[in-house]
Amino acid sequence: MPTGENSRTVEVRDLLQRSMRIDTEGIGDGDPLFSAGLLDSFAMLELITQIESTFSIRINPENALMENLDSISGIANLVDECSRTDGA
Repeated sequence: MPTGENSRTVEVRDLLQRSMRIDTEGIGDGDPLFSAGLLDSFAMLELITQIESTFSIRINPENALMENLDSISGIANLVDECSRTDGA
């Protein structure tokens, strides 16, 4: 786990390891998940479902974009935004 991570990125890493079975040990916060082949389009719906369930948020369809889901930091930012705005 890279040093200096905030608690939200740690939570996202845990989600990816536990629910998506991705070893995040060598993955940087900004490293691509989908475009690097760690996740595919079939995994996107499962990832969104797991994010919503884990963080008790609702992700509106217009925010379920690859740019928001393709990295640990992107997911963490999306979770924070949805937490503040109840669905972003």
